[in-house]
Amino acid sequence: MTHKIKPPNIVYYNVKAKYLFELLNTEREHDSDIEYIPAE
Repeated sequence: MTHKIKPPNIVYYNVKAKYLFELLNTEREHDSDIEYIPAE
């Protein structure tokens, strides 16, 4: 039973990781935009 439960969990976490990774990427882009603006 554990073997049957494991594969779907891996797929679910892969999708979640991909989604979170995309969120981090968009946040990084916004952060870099803010960083490149001179603080002065």
